[in-house]
Amino acid sequence: MPRVEIVLILLVVVSILAWRFLPGWFTPPSPAPAAEVLEGEPSRIADGDTFTLLGRRVRLQGIDAPEMDTPDGPLARDHMTTLIGSGPVSCTDTGQRSYDRVVAVCHAGGRELGAAMVEDGWAVEIRRFSGGRYAELEGAAADAARGMHATPD
Repeated sequence: MPRVEIVLILLVVVSILAWRFLPGWFTPPSPAPAAEVLEGEPSRIADGDTFTLLGRRVRLQGIDAPEMDTPDGPLARDHMTTLIGSGPVSCTDTGQRSYDRVVAVCHAGGRELGAAMVEDGWAVEIRRFSGGRYAELEGAAADAARGMHATPD
């Protein structure tokens, strides 16, 4: 068999194998899947940054509220309950997970819940996850002694 034919056969075989096992080489990448949106009324509010929505535990992205075993924990949960009220909550899943919880950005009553909790002084920002979007709100809450910033340590 002449050398040119061997090279062509090898090229065809390599192309078929690449097409079969590396489909991204021959097709454009798929668009990212749309972020899942959960909408409904929470069935349980665990604390100031976690609640159950449609049977799934949801953790607000970029904030940290006091734990329930601390003096401010029940107050933070009560504030979250007030923010949510009796209306629907809409949460956009970020795709992240924290201890099997959906990490999401959520809205209720026209407010973004993470921002509202920080602004009202019942949560602090976790900049590593928030990208700094709540920094001014946290500073203003501390300066005004709102929420947990008003209670003695």
